[in-house]
Amino acid sequence: MNSILPIVAGALRADVSSLDTIGQNVANLETPGYRAQQALAGFGRALHAHGVALSLANGPLLQTGGNLDLALQGPGFFMVEANGQVMLERDGQFGRDAQGRLVDGHGYPVLTDAGALTLPDRPVRIAANGTVFDGTDALGRLRIVDVAQPAALEPVGGNLFAYRGAFTAAAASVHQGALEGSNVDAAGAMVQLIALSRHAESVQHALAAYDQAMDAGVKEIGTGS
Repeated sequence: MNSILPIVAGALRADVSSLDTIGQNVANLETPGYRAQQALAGFGRALHAHGVALSLANGPLLQTGGNLDLALQGPGFFMVEANGQVMLERDGQFGRDAQGRLVDGHGYPVLTDAGALTLPDRPVRIAANGTVFDGTDALGRLRIVDVAQPAALEPVGGNLFAYRGAFTAAAASVHQGALEGSNVDAAGAMVQLIALSRHAESVQHALAAYDQAMDAGVKEIGTGS
């Protein structure tokens, strides 16, 4: 009977972890470029080290009209330099910093084929392939890459991802004047949240029943019955 406790406790831990994952998704329903996390079956033994996988499906295209708002549609990521490290992201809320560089929402330089890009003090045109134009002059092309091993993408906060695997050519197209919305399925997330909450409650009840049975067994042994 002692073997039951680790099984029930493990199921409860898995439910709590899955609830945390879904809760994070729900909290980011309005975050541009957010990639939904999906709890994997066989928690802790699946492809992703933390028991979750990222959904790489497109989010909805949200028109903003902002000159430096960029949305990706299709597989791929923008590359930025964050504290000396290359990071990936889908959030295209870009701007121009005090030095005139193209930066993301955190102030990190957005990388192009020529490194960081200095923009003129006027609107630019950005083509679907990521080439940035000042009039008819090409200033550089945004580095947009896809990943060969999606399971190796590691969320590091701030909608950024670290990645240590190989890159592949990206098929994503750039849409200027728009942002990609979160790809969280709101209705699906709420259904999962309700189902998991109920399952966690049933597991808790099973744990309480086991505890009561063990307590009754100890008392029976103590009375010599």
